[in-house]
Amino acid sequence: MQLHFKILLLFFIPTGVASVGLAGEGQKLTTDGQLKRDPIFVNEGEEIVYSVEHTAPRLILNQLRLADRVVTRLHPEATLPELKPSFSRDEKSYTFLAMTGNDSLTLRVRDVKSKQTSILKSSGSVVWNANITPDGKQVVYNISGQLILRSLSEDKEIPLTESAGRNDWPNVSADGKQIVFSSSRNGDFDIYVMKLDGSEVRRLTESLGLDMRPVWSPDGRQIAFTSNRNGNYEIYVMNADGSNVRRITHHDERDDYPAWHPNEKKLVYVSERNGKYDLYLAEIPAN
Repeated sequence: MQLHFKILLLFFIPTGVASVGLAGEGQKLTTDGQLKRDPIFVNEGEEIVYSVEHTAPRLILNQLRLADRVVTRLHPEATLPELKPSFSRDEKSYTFLAMTGNDSLTLRVRDVKSKQTSILKSSGSVVWNANITPDGKQVVYNISGQLILRSLSEDKEIPLTESAGRNDWPNVSADGKQIVFSSSRNGDFDIYVMKLDGSEVRRLTESLGLDMRPVWSPDGRQIAFTSNRNGNYEIYVMNADGSNVRRITHHDERDDYPAWHPNEKKLVYVSERNGKYDLYLAEIPAN
């Protein structure tokens, strides 16, 4: 079980880059050193919700207030492991995944005002990396290596991909028109973009190694992602068309799970330092 959770926390699957770098190590936001994943800014960038390893249940959602670094549990009543929070633009609703067994991840949606949680039906027992659309009406996720679009008001799934390999880590743009994702359809994991209906698929990266967890900047002009193209897991940023790829972090240990601040000038991410994992916040250098 311990190994299974470490896989959940860090890894789901088995070129000409500018080296920009961040000033120093960035700002360390947490100090507990526990395995973490899925950070996302909420409340206009004043707070961060993220998943962290816990005792019981083994994985919980925490909320960090940046002003004073106070950490509280998002769902103190939760008895199941939870991960991958994703909020609508108005933050009136959000989705997350709950682990109901070693081989079962269920998709759930929470109404913030009523605090009511609903379990969404899906065609598979394992739903990976769900991402809610900005309008809060649909959600995109991976089942068996293919991306699915599902309405939150109807029990209906629309397949978005039918390719070889695995498609994963979908992220919907702020205008709700595009999805950026990672796919191994051409033998190596690279970043792709497509319309919300699955049409007009374009490949953005062609590097050796694993390019994963892409996320749109709030203005839709840039994409941050994790890659091991240079032998270690680091954070990269590129333009929305795949140009101007820049390596952001530089460290011998792992940097992963980038998420944009609403001002588009900062990233929060999970960094491994001396075998411990914490959240870091850093300014993105100008192009």
